[in-house]
Amino acid sequence: MNPDHQLIAAARNGDEVAAGRLHKWVDDAIRPMVRGRTRHEKATAAYQTTELIDRAFLEMLRNPAVTFEDRQHVVRLAGRIVQNELINAARKRRTAKRGRGWVRAPMPDVSSTEGLAPEQLLALSEALESLENHDPDRMNIVRLRYLLGMTNAEAADLLGIPESTAHDRWEYARAWLRREMNK
Repeated sequence: MNPDHQLIAAARNGDEVAAGRLHKWVDDAIRPMVRGRTRHEKATAAYQTTELIDRAFLEMLRNPAVTFEDRQHVVRLAGRIVQNELINAARKRRTAKRGRGWVRAPMPDVSSTEGLAPEQLLALSEALESLENHDPDRMNIVRLRYLLGMTNAEAADLLGIPESTAHDRWEYARAWLRREMNK
């Protein structure tokens, strides 16, 4: 069930019951992916699953352009928010105050952020932004598989595309990101 426009409007106008129902819908839509991502990643160690979901929900609720149309739309937005949170955490870790300088470093594998230094995560962020400008469809696959930890089958199902297409987009995106990271 997708939330109706009246529920969204009520939640945005401060109705706590409506906000609670909408939050539960968003939570149900993205919790499995966010939980999978936060469980295995060093880069997300500063965040709990609930914290990331709450941040995503609040950001979506505050933005009147967000429509909560369907699960696919919400998951894509959540992927973008998780990406932003990872990048912000990396920026905090590399600040001069903590004695870290920024150096572009090649990334050995683009299938996990586990073990990546903040500098590498920031370089990855630049490459992801570049990929989004170059090919938004492939970036959607990256968000779902890389940032939210979905399998190829789950991502294909969510996007409504064949698994082989999802696989091809994923492989292209991984190669493209490696090339960008090594520039």
